[in-house]
Amino acid sequence: MIRIERSAVAVPASLAEGRASAGSKELKRVEAHMVAEAKAREKDPKRKRKSFAFAAYKAADVKTALEELFHGKCAYCEGFYSSSHPIDVEHYRPKSEVEGVPDHDGYWWLAMDWENLLPSCIDCNRRRYQKTPTRTDAVFGADGFGRSHAKTIKSGKAAAFPLADEETRAWNRDSELKNEDRLLLDPTRDKPADHLVFHADPINPVSLVLAKATGKGDGRLYAEVATGDLVEKARIDGFSAKGAVSINVYGLNRLGLVQARTKVLRTLQFLVLMLERIEEVVSRVDERIARLGGAGRGAGGATGDDALFELVSSRLHQLRDAIRAEFRRQVAPDAPYSAAARAWVSAFIGEDAPKGPTSAGAGPRSRPGR
Repeated sequence: MIRIERSAVAVPASLAEGRASAGSKELKRVEAHMVAEAKAREKDPKRKRKSFAFAAYKAADVKTALEELFHGKCAYCEGFYSSSHPIDVEHYRPKSEVEGVPDHDGYWWLAMDWENLLPSCIDCNRRRYQKTPTRTDAVFGADGFGRSHAKTIKSGKAAAFPLADEETRAWNRDSELKNEDRLLLDPTRDKPADHLVFHADPINPVSLVLAKATGKGDGRLYAEVATGDLVEKARIDGFSAKGAVSINVYGLNRLGLVQARTKVLRTLQFLVLMLERIEEVVSRVDERIARLGGAGRGAGGATGDDALFELVSSRLHQLRDAIRAEFRRQVAPDAPYSAAARAWVSAFIGEDAPKGPTSAGAGPRSRPGR
């Protein structure tokens, strides 16, 4: 998850303020619906709640704006969703109900609010059972992930919107949303890096995301702790409760996602290795060219060994530049799992790595003592 500035994309016309927009019209209809529902429940408290068919948030211009803002990636896990399924337009604050708060009608007044909408993949948005790691020392072997270090855990946001203090919950349109003690990260409101860190291991780069320590420390995995217990557990252990809850609710350590992020890190490892080897050969070839000087040159230019070494040098420089460009693409904001990639680069190569790992004195550092 990376920080996204929502202001980078204009509010879609269908959700813009003004009486003519689809969003404004729908808000008036849902207000009337909720008033009618309240009156009906007063007469019959056991009456089954009648849901409202929200539609404005599904408009084509909303989906287009979200895809542009988030580079076609899920707001939570940073995976590309377009190759396998359409965008899920996710409501950060759920529109029709709130899990664990049975009397809450949902944040219906925000169902068509641009600032409450995020693009999501199916696995982050819908409640499903997922194989999930429970230990940070899990490794990839010849047969894949170490499944003995994983359990099947139900994750996916659905209608979840937990708060650290239920007394701060907003119940209607007049409530102050800013007073809510939120426990789920929103990349357009929060800085995910303040709450999440990635397990760092240059030898076996298994990309687990962890709750960030509030003091000294390098993160904690809370895969087996129930959401309701995480706040107190994180407080005692000294880790970000918002980070821990977000990881569990969004399923940011589900097996397939960990494997996909790890493949990116291993690609970075390979690119760094190639750059190191090429730099070594380039240095030796360029030294040889310098020693040859003008020897062997005829009237038509370089000949013999001189021409051969210059050709080799030219091709190696081109290859090195191409690998550096690919490295930069792997850690760019529009690349999948860029937060994990940048964290790995920062930990083992240095902040200047996107400009060319070896130019920053590169090469993965020694394995940290975890």
